[in-house]
Amino acid sequence: IVSNASCTTNALAPLAAVLDELAGIEHGFMTTVHAYTQEQNLQDGPHRDARRARAAGVNIVPTTTGAAKAIGLVLPGLDGKLSGDSIRVPVPVGSIVEL
Repeated sequence: IVSNASCTTNALAPLAAVLDELAGIEHGFMTTVHAYTQEQNLQDGPHRDARRARAAGVNIVPTTTGAAKAIGLVLPGLDGKLSGDSIRVPVPVGSIVEL
């Protein structure tokens, strides 16, 4: 077990560990694309973050992710070396991550 965290961290940790072992990672940027979550509005409505005010089921919503930062907890040698963002898409289930 490399990670027992979010789905994004679980997907990113083995990938980052192998790449770091084989070639070394100096800096990296990750993107996750995943299904909308229960935190998102189902209809357009008020939210302090205008991106998250959009209806989840009919919009692609760029947002933040803590997965890149969490990698530093899972793989201390990569602490501070990764950054990233997230895109929530109007599908009920599924996610991918790229590094």
